Amino acid sequence: MGSHNFVTYAKGKTVAEAYHNAVDHAYYESGHDAYNGTISTTSGVIDLDKYFPKGTTDKTKAKIMVRLIPLQMALETNDEEIRPDTRYSWHPVYRPKLLDEPPKTDKYARKLWFELNPKQRKILVEIAKNVHMRKWESCAGIQLHNGMCIFVGWAAS
Repeated sequence: MGSHNFVTYAKGKTVAEAYHNAVDHAYYESGHDAYNGTISTTSGVIDLDKYFPKGTTDKTKAKIMVRLIPLQMALETNDEEIRPDTRYSWHPVYRPKLLDEPPKTDKYARKLWFELNPKQRKILVEIAKNVHMRKWESCAGIQLHNGMCIFVGWAAS
């Protein structure tokens, strides 16, 4: 069984409520199969609001969110470093070290990278450092001003 990245949208008063709405919709559309390839295969949501400076426009939030997964993958190296686990403070977690920018051989990632301005890149790198998304783990979400939320992550398929 594999996985693939997703971007999905849902409305709610909070990111958590919108996440549950998105999961319910995914169950309705794709069934309760654990490998249905939707947001319903994630274990929860991480609200990314704290990574965006106050006053960040919805357009900027959306621009960063849709680029998060491919750029996070491009920035990761094979080297690991120990970082504290946010769920269990006593449990060390090995996370990939990040490059300063995507490798020159990854033309698609570099195109996405240079479409962002330096402030936007800084936000993305901060998220990539602190939010670990993999198959069966939490996805990431951000709420826009109209109540719509954008979610990105890895779906089991």
